Amino acid sequence: MQKQAEVVTLGYALKLSGAEMLELDHRELGVVVTRVGIAKRWGLQIFDTSAGGAGHALELFENGKQWLATTVQVLYRSEAHDARCETACIRCLLTTGSQLDYEKGNLQRRSVLRTLRNLLKAAETSL
Repeated sequence: MQKQAEVVTLGYALKLSGAEMLELDHRELGVVVTRVGIAKRWGLQIFDTSAGGAGHALELFENGKQWLATTVQVLYRSEAHDARCETACIRCLLTTGSQLDYEKGNLQRRSVLRTLRNLLKAAETSL
């Protein structure tokens, strides 16, 4: 997963699932997607938006497996949703914060859902 749109999608999905998991308003978590490192590959940063931090991001990273499972659920929602939502909608990824990326074509729900499922499946079989 290295395309900008996929990393942007993953960022929003992690942010929204993290907020759902911790029962927070999604605006309490921030996400930035940018090129990082010498290779200038796409990367993302999830952070607390409150001044000085609130520990939410730390709690999410400490519960990474649950966070990823919740992210899959946010992207999937239901069989009916999965059948009709191609890139993003109000049920999964679309918020006032993600609207501009949606309009730019930077939300790719199905692709990221497939990638996350494959990663989680591979992690389970390697244990």
